[in-house]
Amino acid sequence: MTTARAALLLTLFAALPAAGQETSSATADTLAAPASQPAPPTQPAPAAPQATPLTGRWILRLESAEVEPRKADGRRWDVSLGKLGGVIGGLVAAASGAGVAVAGGVARLGHEVGGVLDGPDLPDLGAEVRVDARRFATYVVRDTTGAAWDAAWRLDLAGDEPGVVRWTVIDKDLRNDDLVGAGSFTLRDLQAAGGVLDVSGGSVRTIRFRLTPGRP
Repeated sequence: MTTARAALLLTLFAALPAAGQETSSATADTLAAPASQPAPPTQPAPAAPQATPLTGRWILRLESAEVEPRKADGRRWDVSLGKLGGVIGGLVAAASGAGVAVAGGVARLGHEVGGVLDGPDLPDLGAEVRVDARRFATYVVRDTTGAAWDAAWRLDLAGDEPGVVRWTVIDKDLRNDDLVGAGSFTLRDLQAAGGVLDVSGGSVRTIRFRLTPGRP
């Protein structure tokens, strides 16, 4: 073996431990690196709490309502008796063959007589309320756009009823009643509102209901 070849082999053997150390160091670094942790499982959203059924005795109150001063088409709720008396008086006088002056005088008289009985052309308000199969009604408040009935009705609930409240407000007339407004909600809506609920519908600006526990 020549001297040059021997020197080369010695150089190669001297380099081997250093390479091994680098490999060991790299292996140690790889082992020391923390393994990636799997993402925690997604927790399902908590279920909404179930509402407590309305059971037992409750008192439903219809306290008041405010309505528009005119119908939706702009007409008055009621006919003025003064105007109606004047028209009828004039027609009667004309049909009887009276002169213009007499007919005019009768018309004025009919207007004055009607004016004595005349109201302010405002509605006579009454309300009907249905709770499922139950039916209730208020008394009629005459000549007003704001009725304060403060009517109260007892409800004995078993907890399995739909509890749908349907209300209707009418203008009570001699022959045909006029619908002022109507709507519906549930007893659950009323309870969720804290026991007092203002709703509207049609020409009813607002109508107020109240729900309170009743005495057993």
